[in-house]
Amino acid sequence: MDLDTPAHTHFVMDDGHRLLIAIIADETTTVGFLLAGIGECFGGLGKKHINFMIVNKETNMNDVQKYFISIYEQSNIGVILIAADIWQHILPLYGKMKRRMLPIVLEIPIQNKDSLKITRKLN
Repeated sequence: MDLDTPAHTHFVMDDGHRLLIAIIADETTTVGFLLAGIGECFGGLGKKHINFMIVNKETNMNDVQKYFISIYEQSNIGVILIAADIWQHILPLYGKMKRRMLPIVLEIPIQNKDSLKITRKLN
């Protein structure tokens, strides 16, 4: 690694396009990733997009699903990180979506099992 070149939290494809990491998680997890440098604001005139969504117990899961679809369809997103308690609400939607090589969708563990007061039934 060249010490004169800053480390970046994005990938560069062969064609020179940057690929960003997106995150959908609780405030603590999201802020941690933002402090690590993954936060981006991009878009054209009047239509700005951000690559993160903070979810709490008041957040409407329909809004989370809409946001997931919007970032999944963006060509500049290479990885989508989703907190485990939110993933269970996105999984049925994701199961119906057309799969692509990118973005890679990863479930990440959460710090507090009850952070959003969403419980998973075990069979």
